[in-house]
Order: sequence, then C-alpha cells, then structure tokens
Amino acid sequence: MNDPTTTKEAPARAIPLPVRLADMEALEQRYLSASPDDRMIFHLGLTYFTLLSDEERFALERRFPNELMGEPRSVDSTEGTRVAWDLRSRELIVCMMQFGERVLKARMDMVRKVAPDEDVAVLAMTATGSFLELGRPLPDGSRPYTYRASARPGGGRRSDGMVRLKEPILLGNAVWLAERFRTSELLIVAAGPELPPDDGVTPGRPKLYGPTEDEAKPIADDPVRVGLTRFRVLVDAAQNAAEETRTDLHELAADVARELQQRLGTDGGYLLEELAAFTTGSGARYEVLQHGAMDVVRRGADGEALVWMSDANVGGQTVVIGAPLVIFYSGVHGAGKVAFVFRVAVVEPLEGGGAPGPG
Repeated sequence: MNDPTTTKEAPARAIPLPVRLADMEALEQRYLSASPDDRMIFHLGLTYFTLLSDEERFALERRFPNELMGEPRSVDSTEGTRVAWDLRSRELIVCMMQFGERVLKARMDMVRKVAPDEDVAVLAMTATGSFLELGRPLPDGSRPYTYRASARPGGGRRSDGMVRLKEPILLGNAVWLAERFRTSELLIVAAGPELPPDDGVTPGRPKLYGPTEDEAKPIADDPVRVGLTRFRVLVDAAQNAAEETRTDLHELAADVARELQQRLGTDGGYLLEELAAFTTGSGARYEVLQHGAMDVVRRGADGEALVWMSDANVGGQTVVIGAPLVIFYSGVHGAGKVAFVFRVAVVEPLEGGGAPGPG
C-alpha cells in the first residue's frame, strides 16, 4: 500500500493503457481485500490517482467540476480533497480495466484516428467511463453500434443501432450517434478487424457501488466531506463483502450516517414516520407509507416505482438534508435488505408533524 504521506508525480509521458493494466489489477485486488479503514488510507495516499495520466485527471475534473476542486498533490490539500479525487479515480480505473480486457480479447490496437469509411471495427471509452463499439462499415457506409453507459445517472442503459459517420473518430472528440445523441469525448480509442464478444457487462459494474452523481455544490466543511466519503467507501465495501461480514458493514455505514445526521441536523432532523416523502440528490423520491408496519417506495426521477421496501426502519437514524441514510427493510420472503441513500436533498413532512426543516 502506498504511504499516505507521500505521492508520486505523474510521468512526463503517459504510459499506454495495456502496460498499466497489471498495476491497476494488482491495486484493485489489494483494495477489494482491504478493510474499510484501510481503503480510506488508499484514498488518502492518492493510490489510484497516481495511476492516471494528466489527460485522464483533466477529464475527471471536467466530469465532476463541483466535487473535484483544487490540486490533491499540494501540501495544503485537505483530506477531503485527496479522498474525493482518489475515489473518482478508482471509478475511472475500474472502467479502464474492463475496457482493457475487451481490447486484449479482440487483439485491437490503440489508435488516435479512424476514418469514417476505414474497414476496421472500433472500441472506444469515453471520459465518463462509457463504452462505444462500432462494427466494420457495411456496403452502404453505415456501421452497427452499441453504446454501454457507465454507472452514472441513468447509467446501465445500453443502446444499439446503426450510424453513418460524417467525421473521423478522433481521440478527444465526441461521436454523434443520432441527431440528439452523442457521446462525451473519447478518452481511449482502439481499432481492429473484429469487436470482442458481447459479454453484456455495464462499465464499472459489478465492482462499483459508489454515488452516481456529482454533488450539486461544494461541501465546505471538510470533516463532513470526509465523513460522506467514508460512508461511500463503507457502502462499496458492503456490496463487495462476503455474506458473513456484510451485516457488520451495514451497521457501520448506519453509524457513520448517524454521526453525519447529528453534525448536519442542528434541529434534530425528522424521524422517518414524520415524513410523507423525501428526495435524494440524484432525483429519486422515497414515499413513506404508514399502515401498521411502515413501507417505503422508491421512485426514479421519472416517477416510476422502482423498489418497494416492506417493514422499513432506519434504526435510530433521522432524515437530515445533506446527510446520508441507511434503510433496513424486508425483501422477498422476509429476507433482510438494505438501501443506501447518499444524500437527502428535500424533505416533505406530514402535515402538523415533525421538527423544523434542517439545513
């Protein structure tokens, strides 16, 4: 593990992705087997950040402008700055590892440019970690494409279709796939005679379980920012943990959430039963239904019911704007389940009940 008190400068010339894959994979294996506290030490030491090129770090900074601020290698950088940068660096590296596996399977070459009519298949990764696959051109000049969105807002979706390229595919440029649908800029481009077999994998999964949106505004209080990041690390650890240790990690995450609720909720926050609903930073809405036992229904930003949580409870936590929340509930056949909320953004109290709105 890297010494958290020292960091390495980025190399003057970026090392090609295939050469870095072994280092990335070795680091990820150590990370996955580490305890949550040790994972925090990884991030404080900028362990993942140091494996990225300057171009990749710049892409991350543009992707999360409100969250990734400042120079994490500076002697004046805070713990929150370093951990936030390194956590996002890990997300990008996990996607790069999955991309690299596909490139190696297909024996493709890294390139900077592909002409619209060039008789090659193309596999590219965007700055957000999404994958774009383009088949070889057909006689009419069109190409079949598959776009796999990364673990971002609305992520996990897959789009398939046909596209007739009007411009060359260039490293650093976006690609228009339809009139109103284009990728973000391309971070890596590979070309070869055939695409790798379709494995159906969504970039970033199943290894990533962290937050899926940039924070709406910077968090000025650094202890809170570190606490929120620790919550994210605990959630990631719990989702990757063996069954026998997962319950303990769920309780630890609830403890961290409770501490943050107490720090941010100067008015005490709300009990779950005092709310009609609350909304998260990503736009998901949780409706609280009370008919004997308490149920919670999670709806997406479009209003569609996604998850029904029966016999829900939060184990002594309160619902506080700006803080995370852990919801324990019963799944199919009464199996114990857990839902993680990374940031409460809006609360809707029941009429005539509850504390004053915090925040």
